Amino acid sequence: RAFASYAADLDSMEADQLSFSQNNKRMSEAELNSRRSYTSLLLLDEFEMDAVLVTTPLIIAIFVAGISQFLVGYNTSVMNSPSSVVFQGHNTFQWSVAVSAFAVGGPFGAIMAGSLVDTRGRRGALTINTYTFLGGGILQTFATNMLFITIARFIIGFASGFSSVLVPIFLGELAPPTLRGTLGTLTQFCLVTGIFVSDLLAFPLATESSWRILFSVTIILSVAQIACFPFLIESPRWLLHRDKKSRRARLIIKKLRGLRHDHEIETEVNHFISASHAQSCGDAEERTNSGGAFVAMINDDRMWKLLVCSLILQMAQQLCGINAVFYY
Repeated sequence: RAFASYAADLDSMEADQLSFSQNNKRMSEAELNSRRSYTSLLLLDEFEMDAVLVTTPLIIAIFVAGISQFLVGYNTSVMNSPSSVVFQGHNTFQWSVAVSAFAVGGPFGAIMAGSLVDTRGRRGALTINTYTFLGGGILQTFATNMLFITIARFIIGFASGFSSVLVPIFLGELAPPTLRGTLGTLTQFCLVTGIFVSDLLAFPLATESSWRILFSVTIILSVAQIACFPFLIESPRWLLHRDKKSRRARLIIKKLRGLRHDHEIETEVNHFISASHAQSCGDAEERTNSGGAFVAMINDDRMWKLLVCSLILQMAQQLCGINAVFYY
């Protein structure tokens, strides 16, 4: 409250100086008091909004999306320890194919996610991703031979590639500005946590009688995600991109940000719309799924350097050899 009062005084002084420089006339005491009161109330409203940034819908969205990335890391490393107890008698080639099927499925899932997140929405795409994890987890847990293990690994790899594209988009669009950096790192944190937990559980469960329990974690967590679906919200930014007058988007924003007044909701709507326009490639907003947007991005001097840096970082991560440690 003290800061709001101080900031309001500074704003009134600046407004008075601006009025004098433009019109050679000072603001009256009544005008100064009115402006000071209005500014102070606006700042107090902003502080109250900041206090309720972490709402229940946001927590549920973080939980569901975080599980998907956890499963990516978990299934990256889960085949490491039980190699000697899963269907004993398999040869090195069979096991290598089963492990690498995960990496083969990943690119297909990433490509599919690019179109589904736009056509089905972020929530719809996350639903598809979760059921894909569930199907792969069931097949892997109840597999009768190495062929089924290999097919399951491909399906789970598909879901993992899908998740790696979807989750950062979903969380980035839901996160308030003050938490965007934190939630941006959450995807990688959940992934490496999944790797750690899979290695930790391998100590008691990587045995001939318990390896199926190790694989069943994917099923358990997918079911937990499905249980949260009735409370999972759609991305308001995706809804506003399709219809700027969407009442559903405004209702979601009200719940997501904990807002009470219509003018607060409309302010947040304008923030979403402005952010969407800022990230569009010129006039190619309607060509998001076409090659035109990609060409426009490359021709934009501000964007292609960022693209090259991102590609080099991703290539360095893969070529440094860390995946060999994760998988084997």
